[in-house]
Amino acid sequence: MAILSDLKRLYFAATAFVVFVIAFVSAQAFLDDAVRLVSFSIVPFEDRREIISVRPAPQLPPPPTATSPLGVTPMPPPATVEAIPVKPRPGEEDWELRSAKEQVASTLSALLVALPIWWFHRRRFSQLSREKADYWLYKVYSYLVMIVGLIGVVVRGGSTISQVVRAALGVLELSRTADQIRFANDVAGAILGTLLAAGVWYVHWRTVEVLPDTLETR
Repeated sequence: MAILSDLKRLYFAATAFVVFVIAFVSAQAFLDDAVRLVSFSIVPFEDRREIISVRPAPQLPPPPTATSPLGVTPMPPPATVEAIPVKPRPGEEDWELRSAKEQVASTLSALLVALPIWWFHRRRFSQLSREKADYWLYKVYSYLVMIVGLIGVVVRGGSTISQVVRAALGVLELSRTADQIRFANDVAGAILGTLLAAGVWYVHWRTVEVLPDTLETR
């Protein structure tokens, strides 16, 4: 019976951790997509995009051409073109906003599926640990979750600092509205992701701190 009880706890611990990782990644993606959706909903499509239209440049009359000794007239030089920025037409489909909505729906669906599964397995795992008064496996689970949280802090925090430093050094192109929106989305999403990862680490660190250091026996 003891072996079966340990196997049951191991199942709930492993399932809770794997589903937590899925939920954590989905939550990070959802934050990025939600930030994009909010910014695209606030800023009109006409102010976000610049469509490049190409039209022929004015041509000067060609100079008189001389006939070659072989009687062949040289070909005129090819016409040159110039690109000019043109605003999208009013009523044109906002494909960026539509794409952002689809991404939010996708990541939110994955998050809504993963969270209840994770909550059920973690709750059951916690109950079994309390019933047996044996918390070493629960501590292992909590430490693994803390590692995932720290990885998220490093990755997302590093992305935030990188974007700010690149903008300060003038590496990023921020002259167009579309570039400014992209920069704001990246920074806001990275900050929210960092706060989420830090919160995950802190909550589980507090949990480990209050658990008994030694195994208790009844």
